[in-house]
Amino acid sequence: MKIFVFAAAATAVILSGCAYTSMDAKIQPDVFVQESQIGRQQTVGVVVVDERPTQDVGRRSAVGAKIKLKEDIAAIYQAALIDGLKRKGFDAQPGAIDGKPTLKVEVRSLAYDVSAGWWTGGIETDSTIKAYAQSVSVPYEQVYRSNNEDRTVIVPDAKSNNKKLNAVVSDTLQQLLNDQKLLETLAGQRAAQS
Repeated sequence: MKIFVFAAAATAVILSGCAYTSMDAKIQPDVFVQESQIGRQQTVGVVVVDERPTQDVGRRSAVGAKIKLKEDIAAIYQAALIDGLKRKGFDAQPGAIDGKPTLKVEVRSLAYDVSAGWWTGGIETDSTIKAYAQSVSVPYEQVYRSNNEDRTVIVPDAKSNNKKLNAVVSDTLQQLLNDQKLLETLAGQRAAQS
């Protein structure tokens, strides 16, 4: 019995050790986009800015080490959006283009929050972006948000944390790329509301 208790305690200590080691998040969106020709080869500039209040994503546990993001999050989102818009039939290009519609996206949050419970801990991941269709006759703006909450007994490893973060990032980007009004606005197909 003593061996079982010792083994269980040792396993718990080893598994929780990663909670005190900082982690670099790896954001690699996996966005499913139904291909279409709604864009009709309309040239669209894509601008993404990081408006998050901090570069830290969160902590690995309630008192654990930070989860940081060393990569340029704006560039990651921009590449995913350009790829997605091309699948929708747009000639999407990085940056604003004079005289052409521009999709400006603000990354408002990418967060990993931990809450302590009696037996389990809560892990909430959140991604929020705001999109503006600019330089078109009919402006359009929309906020897209995805969050997920899990309960766990042990502190997740880096692979699991990255999977959780990538799921919410991918979901917010997919929401944007499936927004019919946004796509119609960029393609010049929406008429002004009277």
